[in-house]
Amino acid sequence: MDQSNIIGPYLRSARIAAGYNYAHLSRLLREQGKVISPRRLKKIEEQSSTVYVSDLLALAEVFHVSADDLVGRRHI
Repeated sequence: MDQSNIIGPYLRSARIAAGYNYAHLSRLLREQGKVISPRRLKKIEEQSSTVYVSDLLALAEVFHVSADDLVGRRHI
């Protein structure tokens, strides 16, 4: 597990709850100017890829939640 990634399980929960696959989520992120490939999204969920602040903020925006929600400070 990458110590710089604690959002993996929360991202997976949010993605599944929204009904998004990796490709769709990647497309939504790209539409807002943040490029994260489907493969990297999978690695983030598996906690094997570093998550940068810009990634966290873009993901929170797509899911209409706070960054706190994605790091597990609040339950989604």
